Amino acid sequence: MSLTSQGIQITPWQDHQELDDTFSCLLTAAALHNYGNVEMNVNLDHLHDAVQRVAVWRARGEMVHSVEISGSLAELLLRDYISTSLSSSGGYLRYDDINAHAMR
Repeated sequence: MSLTSQGIQITPWQDHQELDDTFSCLLTAAALHNYGNVEMNVNLDHLHDAVQRVAVWRARGEMVHSVEISGSLAELLLRDYISTSLSSSGGYLRYDDINAHAMR
């Protein structure tokens, strides 16, 4: 009898709460570019951690496409934000961006 037939599903995340927390954080990436004029305070450290967590899940395999795509888009938006911050600051990062800068 397979695990699926017993109602057990194997996932790369630890529990549903970890998935919800990570996915919620990934969705804040759009606010980095103020899409839709949404005012949102984005914690770059949390966003960076969520992107890294998705990379770990991706390495484990069998990833839900919506999570994989959201993680990839969030990573691109974060990298673009860091790149834009670097160019507008004359090549210097603000203190808040230092940890996220490690993604380069």
